[in-house]
Parts: sequence; C-alpha cells; structure tokens
Amino acid sequence: MLTDSFEEGGYEFAMEKIAEAYILKMDTTFFTPWQVATLYTRANNVEKALEWLDKSYDAHDPNMPYIACDPIFDPIEDHPRFQELLTQMGLTRNKEDR
Repeated sequence: MLTDSFEEGGYEFAMEKIAEAYILKMDTTFFTPWQVATLYTRANNVEKALEWLDKSYDAHDPNMPYIACDPIFDPIEDHPRFQELLTQMGLTRNKEDR
C-alpha cells in the first residue's frame, strides 16, 4: 500500500493514505489520534492534522505534551488552532530549544 501510494502521488499522498487506513482500522486495531495527526501533518493536510490533534487532546493522549517540542509539527506551529492547543495545555514552543 505504501509503495503503491507513493508511486501514485508521492510522499504526502502516501502519508494521507496511511492515515486513512489507520482510521478505518481503529475499531479493531489500536492507533492513537496522535499517530493519525502526525501522518496528516506529514501529508501537509493542516486541517485534518489539527482535527486529530483536537481528538488527541480530548482523549488525553499522553503524547500531547510533545507537540511543544516535536519537529513534526513545525509546519503547523503558527496556525491559530495549534497555538490554542498549546495554550490550553499551558505549553509553549521554543524553536531555539529544538
């Protein structure tokens, strides 16, 4: 699947297809909303990434504090919804610390 998706549409397309596959399998296989959010971030799908980060926050995903330092989220760190999540959790992102 990954190879076919990559050949069909490149890296971002492949990441989006993997995220969609995770979502479809969530009833039978454990995937965290955080994992889906990272895939959508890599796919450069900002709205879906933020949607799944919101779900991660609501689910009290233990990975959520890492949004403050994980470079995966560099592309969306300036988005107001991302900043709102940081504020809700009492976190800040400092580029100098990464």
